Amino acid sequence: MSQVADLIQQHVPDGVEYKTLGELGTWTGGITPSKANPKYWDRGTVPWVTSMDISATGGSEIRGLVTEAALRETSLRLVAGPSIAVVMRSNILRRFLPIGYIDIDTSANQDLRLLTPVDGIDSRYVFWALQADSERIRQACVRTDGSMAAVNSKAFFEWRIPVPPLVVQRNLVTIFDAFNELEGCLQAEMGLRREQQVAVVSNQLATQGTVDRVALGNVATQVIEPVKVEPNVQYVNLGVKWYGEGAFAREPKYGRDIKAKTLYKVRPGQFIYNRMFVTEGSFGIVTPEIAHGVVSNEFPVFELDASRILPEWLYLKFRDPYIVSVVAGQASGGTKSRRRWKEEQFNAFVIDLPPLDVQREMVRIDSAFRDLRQAINAELVSRQQQFAYYRDRFLAFEEAVA
Repeated sequence: MSQVADLIQQHVPDGVEYKTLGELGTWTGGITPSKANPKYWDRGTVPWVTSMDISATGGSEIRGLVTEAALRETSLRLVAGPSIAVVMRSNILRRFLPIGYIDIDTSANQDLRLLTPVDGIDSRYVFWALQADSERIRQACVRTDGSMAAVNSKAFFEWRIPVPPLVVQRNLVTIFDAFNELEGCLQAEMGLRREQQVAVVSNQLATQGTVDRVALGNVATQVIEPVKVEPNVQYVNLGVKWYGEGAFAREPKYGRDIKAKTLYKVRPGQFIYNRMFVTEGSFGIVTPEIAHGVVSNEFPVFELDASRILPEWLYLKFRDPYIVSVVAGQASGGTKSRRRWKEEQFNAFVIDLPPLDVQREMVRIDSAFRDLRQAINAELVSRQQQFAYYRDRFLAFEEAVA
């Protein structure tokens, strides 16, 4: 870190020149070639990046491909890499400003602008500088008053960033990229441990000789305890997160602000799921901390036979991606928003049920892996905070007096 301070003192002791984004290089827009013309799309080989690619992967994955004919016959242009991509039109701008780094030649759709920097400006440096400023740019330059959020181009291209000498830019890029690589390693470790967790727990079940095949209705009983909603009483509605993240309590609401006329009590240890989002792994347990809450009829709850099945084990079972995929295949309804996995389907669902001591061991192993993943995640968050601190500190240059 002191090397950067020395370079700043050596090359720019009196401050750094600031440039507008419009002065950094050439900004190129894009189009969507006619989808009705197959010769622009069939067997395409030219990358065509969209706002979704930048929002989801920062430009590391480009899913669209167009043909050479699209480049010859339309106003679509190929932008040489590396370039910096900024989403200029998308409702994702209501939440954050997606900025991507693309190291290959690519074309783009109409929702993006791609920057090719002039000589003396490192493209990777501009990427990190824009990342550091992204929320401030969004607050100052994004219009959200229409049906589609969009960047005000005039305000955006007048936004200014510090541009130190190239040697300083490149040293900063080395530091920022090192932090980014460490973050990627920790995220990869998280994914690896998640896969290992599923494999070890599944293997524990596979090695057991004594396993019963039972329908859930034989070990679970739906419990329905209705509560009449009173206008001047506060209620804590429960929800169930996606991807096996479990049940949670929402903010309290007065009955007068709740549409439903009837809600339902829950009790600790009950199994709960969201009928509408089983396809997203929306299963959980009612823990003692949230057992004072209530649910709507979209959240059936079940009392489990304690002599045969542990709530924690069943919750573990429904975090298995394979089980979730089977359940998703059973959900019925015309559209995704109307699809339901009904209570009778839950009762008829057949599982392999090991003895209680095996269930306890599987839960113990799963808990150990979850603790390990939480520790890795804590390290990841710490490194992200450290990265943000040093990035913002090093990019806070004094502006040179003209």
